[in-house]
Amino acid sequence: MALEFIMPKLGLTMEEGTILEWLVQDGASITPGMPVLRIETDKVESDVEAIDTGLLHRVGVDGESYPCGAVIGYLLAQGEAVPTQTSTTPAQAAAPVAAPTAQAPVASAPAPSDGRILISPNIRRVAIEKGIDLSSIVGSGPDGRIMMEDLETSAPKEIRRMTGMRGTIAKRMHASLQEMAQLTLFMDADLDAVMADRESRQGDASVPGFTDYIIAAAARALRLHPIANSQVTAAGIELLTDINVGLAVSLDDGLMVPVVRNTDSLSLAALAVETKRLAGAARSGSLALADLEGGTFSVSALGMFGVDGFTPVINPPNVAILGVGRLRDDLVLNSSGAVSSVKRLTLSLTWDHRVLDGAPAAQFCQSIVQLLADPVALNATH
Repeated sequence: MALEFIMPKLGLTMEEGTILEWLVQDGASITPGMPVLRIETDKVESDVEAIDTGLLHRVGVDGESYPCGAVIGYLLAQGEAVPTQTSTTPAQAAAPVAAPTAQAPVASAPAPSDGRILISPNIRRVAIEKGIDLSSIVGSGPDGRIMMEDLETSAPKEIRRMTGMRGTIAKRMHASLQEMAQLTLFMDADLDAVMADRESRQGDASVPGFTDYIIAAAARALRLHPIANSQVTAAGIELLTDINVGLAVSLDDGLMVPVVRNTDSLSLAALAVETKRLAGAARSGSLALADLEGGTFSVSALGMFGVDGFTPVINPPNVAILGVGRLRDDLVLNSSGAVSSVKRLTLSLTWDHRVLDGAPAAQFCQSIVQLLADPVALNATH
């Protein structure tokens, strides 16, 4: 009897997978443990292994996405016929914004009957450079003459399918904004104490980055404000016991959020080692599924691009996310009225107003600011 080869579910949040490449030929003999194909999920690329024996009949198509559990192939016995099946339908990609459809221009008069194309030398040159077939264009000018705007409406448009990581990000972020009442507040944090602490660590095996200090402060603030370390369930607001902070890592084709487990129990040095490992693994494509699951809060930094404040979108099922702006020099008046400078950055906290009101959200962010002023407290473990 033919055995169905299905799109596996590799993680709790996986809804579909994209076939990147079949690793064996159609009709090849398959044995348990043999890598059969490589897929891309919303989080990682992974090889899928056979769990049984048979001759492979491929159904799924390279580059297409299929929901978890969809039949993408069969394992057949020698001489066995392929089962009659309803067509395996690729997963519906998140709907991209459709490119505007150009209205066919209406010629003011019919083109010359002798087949000549009325067009200026300059417009013909532009058409050649853009690879546009002039015979497919109906000119909108006098006597069917092709005008420059006719080329613009006929130029080929690049459409990028929203599948794999990009498609999943699109669906999750859209759902996040639809399902939550999200607000963002901005608060400045002085980092002179962090600067001094980093300077004192020069020469250590692992020197924490500025984002490491902020992750450490956020983790300890979550301990002080457990409502921010929660999620909304059918039963109500569930306060989570573990504090696992996710670090947003930008990639060429999307964004990944690997998770630092038990963040509040790590020293700054240990935290720096772990964030470096996770960021490197994200960029090299070697993250394990376990590195991407279980996050209870997220930190996203855009300061390296000169951004001060922004509106980060919450990563469900979390109820808050912290954005980190650029480190800058601000001029301030000290207690004696003299002007001095301070290292400062802006924190952008987005929270779900269903769970937190404005005052507790501000108090949570204020705790992060206060902890950053005392780096010694960021080494405390529990």
